[in-house]
Amino acid sequence: MNDQPIMSPLELQCQLQAIEARIEAALWDSSLDDATALSRYEQEREALEALLARCDPAVRPACQALLAYALLREDDLAYEMTGDLSASLERLARAVGLAEASGDEIQMGRCLMVQGERLMVAEHPAEATIAWERCEAIGRAGDDGKRRQLLGWLLILRARQALREHAIELAAGLAQEARALLEAIEDEAGLGALYLVLALLYEAQERPIAEIAIARAEAGRWTARARARHKASDA
Repeated sequence: MNDQPIMSPLELQCQLQAIEARIEAALWDSSLDDATALSRYEQEREALEALLARCDPAVRPACQALLAYALLREDDLAYEMTGDLSASLERLARAVGLAEASGDEIQMGRCLMVQGERLMVAEHPAEATIAWERCEAIGRAGDDGKRRQLLGWLLILRARQALREHAIELAAGLAQEARALLEAIEDEAGLGALYLVLALLYEAQERPIAEIAIARAEAGRWTARARARHKASDA
């Protein structure tokens, strides 16, 4: 039985803001090696699990949504470092469940987006398509910045998948739509990821080496801008 006192909404909100700030700091700190960053994500996930057990019911959805996000960040590095697909799918299933319970559509969309990518790797294309279709429905349900960002990132993943399947024209169309969405909201990190996909697309199209090099340089430039902006916001 948990005998710890239930936290007030104000206390919990302060805790959640601090945890979210630490997660974002770990994400954008280029001086951290992967093992250290993963350890920090795990610590914040454990802190959120403890908070969830004793938070005020009125603020429980916010805690669930942030825990889902923490699981996404943890999974990103854990899967990259270990390649354990089963563990990744378990984390992502939990993240989707938490995000759905929280009622935070954008967070649920993010979780579905990554879950779909892992399901593609696991060779479950039907399940992956369902996850991506659910994510796309959320992204297209409005025209605000967060939905545009969600849809833009989803289209990047779908473009990468199309390239793997040698569907070059489809990949080009997806990348073009993603570019329009992400440029409209000036999502530096998204544009950095997009230009990496464009470099792969240009290679598949057998375009000049100079165009491929420019795309890779643009990827680095946008990613550096994103890192600088987050560093400045933390200062």
